[in-house]
Amino acid sequence: MPHMEVFHANTVADVALLAKRIVASLEVSAASGHVALSGDLGAGKTTLVQAMARELGVADTVTSPTFVIMKQYEISGSRFAKLVHIDAYRIEDESELDVLHARDLFDDSSNLVVVEWPEKVPTYTSDSTIHIHGTVADDGGRDFEIIKGSI
Repeated sequence: MPHMEVFHANTVADVALLAKRIVASLEVSAASGHVALSGDLGAGKTTLVQAMARELGVADTVTSPTFVIMKQYEISGSRFAKLVHIDAYRIEDESELDVLHARDLFDDSSNLVVVEWPEKVPTYTSDSTIHIHGTVADDGGRDFEIIKGSI
């Protein structure tokens, strides 16, 4: 059975602490830099990506790529050169990512690839992907369950 851990976040600062743990884990890991974020709308997936980007020193404003599917951000001072943020919510078939050369970006170990709605693009995850499922908690906060991988 996979290792499971739930991280509860009541504030954006709490999400930033989780992002710091994820980034620190990925920086020292020999595994690929792949994170899969699932969960309902409003579960905090994009907020977590924004916090990860801040932790990585991304200077640009990180916004949801829902309508453009993918955005890339330059990173410096990390083992990763780019943060690739994919939002697969509107994807009906994985082949739609071909035009964006997403597979090349995914296969490049110098990229940290974060995929929201990974169930829409299952071949864009691997055994080393960190899988996190977000939900809205009863108290209005967010619960992030690390369901595969460890941070």
